[in-house]
Amino acid sequence: MIIVIDHKSKKAEIDKLLKKATDKKRIGDKKRFFGKIKWDEDPLAYQKRLRDEWT
Repeated sequence: MIIVIDHKSKKAEIDKLLKKATDKKRIGDKKRFFGKIKWDEDPLAYQKRLRDEWT
């Protein structure tokens, strides 16, 4: 998420944007996906293999 703050922004507006960005509900939604992907190979080996395809 990108928050653009210009020099005319008031402190209350900035606080409101920051609160929205760090809302616990938004973070909690992602936690339900942690640990759901089952890998057949080591994730680091997979990453290296994909990077080697680019060269």
